[in-house]
Amino acid sequence: MTKKIQDPFISFVIATKNAAQHIEGCLVNLRRFKVPIQIIVKDCGSSDTTAEIARRHCIAPDAVIEQADSGIYGAWNQALEAVSAPLVAFIGADDRPNVSWYEAHLNLMLTAKDTDFFYGDLVKHYNKRYRLMSAPEHLQVTPENLTTFWLPHPGLIHSRKLFTDQQFDEAYALAGDYEFVLRLAKARGSLSCIKLKGVQCVMEADGLSHRPEAFVRYRAEYSSISARLGVTPTSPAAAARLYWLLHVASPWAAERIRRLRWWSSGTAAPLSEWGYDCHDK
Repeated sequence: MTKKIQDPFISFVIATKNAAQHIEGCLVNLRRFKVPIQIIVKDCGSSDTTAEIARRHCIAPDAVIEQADSGIYGAWNQALEAVSAPLVAFIGADDRPNVSWYEAHLNLMLTAKDTDFFYGDLVKHYNKRYRLMSAPEHLQVTPENLTTFWLPHPGLIHSRKLFTDQQFDEAYALAGDYEFVLRLAKARGSLSCIKLKGVQCVMEADGLSHRPEAFVRYRAEYSSISARLGVTPTSPAAAARLYWLLHVASPWAAERIRRLRWWSSGTAAPLSEWGYDCHDK
């Protein structure tokens, strides 16, 4: 039986810019929670109706912050100042957290107060197809086992205490969340985590981190992480490197091959097969 709570148990942070096409679906999905949550929309001067939509759906203790920022990690740092819950999850405007997953594990998350992270599996969506990304199960995050960033974003649940004296490094454009966790693990030796059964979120596989130009950026940022922290991140997979090279030669051909791979390896099966109960994708 779910423990009755009065205050928000988790703060969802959504960094946006010109996301009017997606933000309402995200907020409507979050409003399906039957227990108190906090929604923080950090908008970087959208020229469309993103902020207006956010204000329409957000009520106290939610917050809509309209302020220029240096990028996604700058936006997250600004949003952290408004966080009121003991747990924090960062999502995109086109992501859909699995409400039933969060509520099913609510009691454990509220009682395991010394745990740094809670996480589940992730489903990626592209071209009307879905792929289940099963995250490995570990009891600890260490610099040695985090050479590949196996903690799934978005929807990863952070203890707010992680941000007591640390923030995201705004020098990074794509790997700042990875660098943040790796930096803390390096400083403390390890961080504690619990994997919870089921799918935590459905995310779009068509954002900045999935675009071909991201490969070059990731390579540069991984090199920076290695130099600064003395830990060598695992390079992008061979398939990603091949896709990037092909995209340079022929963007049209690269995109067609990507769609074909998703069509052959993805599924159009109902998300309920993975315990996910939101069908607005």
